[in-house]
Amino acid sequence: MSRSDTTLALQAALVAREEGRFAEFHHPAYRARWAEAKDLSQRSLVQRLLAEAGLDGAAALARAESKQIADRLERQTDEAIARGVFGVPTLFVGDEMFWGNDRFELVRHYLTRSAG
Repeated sequence: MSRSDTTLALQAALVAREEGRFAEFHHPAYRARWAEAKDLSQRSLVQRLLAEAGLDGAAALARAESKQIADRLERQTDEAIARGVFGVPTLFVGDEMFWGNDRFELVRHYLTRSAG
């Protein structure tokens, strides 16, 4: 498994989210990282994932590499740490924190119980 720096991919995810294409970027990026062991620090891979998500790959990559997006990622990371996040995936339902992909069913149960 590649242990690449995922900062660029995280910054690209912020851009994709701004453009309303988060799911289209996130799912393939997640698969590339965890199922295919691809190196998400590679600019060409991130640009391709942005393009495949329906964005202008070059323009979105340039935005992802901007100081504004880097600063936003740093700020959001600091906020997550202050809230108690220590790994991914972490989900919050209100103030209740769920960590780990094995907790998705618990989140569903919690949401169903809360709605009922």
